[in-house]
Amino acid sequence: MSFQLQAKNWDGKEVAALREMYAECCDEEHFLSQAIDACYQSGNIQIAGAWMVKKHLDDGGFLDELEIERWIASFQNADVWVSFLLMLQALPHVPIPPQSRSLAEVFIRRSLEKENKFIRAAAYSSFFTLSRQYPDLIKEADSLMEVGLETEAPAVCAAIRKARRKTQA
Repeated sequence: MSFQLQAKNWDGKEVAALREMYAECCDEEHFLSQAIDACYQSGNIQIAGAWMVKKHLDDGGFLDELEIERWIASFQNADVWVSFLLMLQALPHVPIPPQSRSLAEVFIRRSLEKENKFIRAAAYSSFFTLSRQYPDLIKEADSLMEVGLETEAPAVCAAIRKARRKTQA
């Protein structure tokens, strides 16, 4: 069964089903393209697509520049908190091409304002990573991290400290 069909049938809850789907479909010729396309959808299909892209990157896979551009463009369609989280968690795994920088930056900034602390934690990390790719953002990112350490929930502060340690190592 194709990824698209499986994603449409996914219940939106069972991560084990996503793992099985990934194992079954990841070697298909157009799997990654279909996963990115799913990120443009809404609801469970979007979550499944975001999860697949993140899993691919977590497993050491890569996206070419065109795939990165398409994937980042899909962020505008994020409409479920889990999608926001998965996209933000995967973002530090890819270099952000200059033509996608503004879309990525807008998405991250929008995510920093979300009520969900897990989204904010991932957004801080993503902004910090983006600032290391685009040095004109370093001063702002460092300032943002300092304020975050003083004002954010403990889980968010832990994510900020972890992001900062990555660049100090």
